[in-house]
Amino acid sequence: GKVLLANLAEADVEAYVAEHGLHAFTRATIVEPGALLDELARVRSLGYGLDLEERVEGFCCVAAPFLDSTGKLAGTIGVSTTSKAFSVVGPSLIDSVTAIGRLLSAPSALPAPERQLSADRGTTGDLGEKG
Repeated sequence: GKVLLANLAEADVEAYVAEHGLHAFTRATIVEPGALLDELARVRSLGYGLDLEERVEGFCCVAAPFLDSTGKLAGTIGVSTTSKAFSVVGPSLIDSVTAIGRLLSAPSALPAPERQLSADRGTTGDLGEKG
């Protein structure tokens, strides 16, 4: 959800929070609007979002966006695992999920070096189908 929210305007995030609230599911859940806005800024900066036992204790998730040809959010790709496994493979999962997000993105939405990599792979960015 953070990757989706991070791609909204701040006013839209605030409206979402006003309508739905921020409910604690675990001790790690973000329940303060200001903390959520800070976390969404971090997600935008890093290009991926993490859920470190925020929804379910003992589980973690990493998610990354994929973009349409206009550079707008088309969707997200994510992987969930146990916290124990994440402590071992977390960096690899982050790298893999963000790479898949880039592969699924339309080439025109990517920076020039990544557009060339996409062209070299023969992907269209249309869910990774061969061009």
